[in-house]
Amino acid sequence: MLQAALRCVLVTLTIAVAQGCAVYNTTSDGTDHDLMLLGHDPVSYFTATAPLKGSAEWSARHRHGTFRFASAQNRERFLAAPDRYAPQYGAFCAKGVSYAIRAGGDPLVYEIRDGRLFIFVNDYAREYWRTDPTEFIRKADRYWQSELEDVPVKLSNLKRFVWRVPHYKSYAEEFADYEKRTGKSAPTSR
Repeated sequence: MLQAALRCVLVTLTIAVAQGCAVYNTTSDGTDHDLMLLGHDPVSYFTATAPLKGSAEWSARHRHGTFRFASAQNRERFLAAPDRYAPQYGAFCAKGVSYAIRAGGDPLVYEIRDGRLFIFVNDYAREYWRTDPTEFIRKADRYWQSELEDVPVKLSNLKRFVWRVPHYKSYAEEFADYEKRTGKSAPTSR
């Protein structure tokens, strides 16, 4: 009985790992099966008033994803210094990565801090992150470097859904902390 249960767990983990080979927050569009930022130009976050959609005509690969650019000049800027323009944490939600969990990211919900591009899953995640960005960045940088970068998403997320980080907060705890830090009501939904 125990062997059968163990075998079932191993098969489930193998399937999860095989299906979760992605390591960055990418999507498919046309011939790009690993498109970053839903096709938004990463350079434009730093140079325009809002992120611009890039063109498949001007694209470049960096690490595990393909980036598109609004112009050939932006593509060249990126290629000259990709780490300067690429989003942190593979474009996953910066708040989630501070809990060692990779949650999706909305490329239109972002913040540039200390010359780094951070993406968030929604407005609330960004607002909560803003309550102590230095600490969130410190934790996220540590988890990204020590256990998330280049590891399949489903495998690392499974680990952290089972074994939470010591500072993990449930939504109720997080909302209470948000209200305490900001004096504003937390959103009623995630």
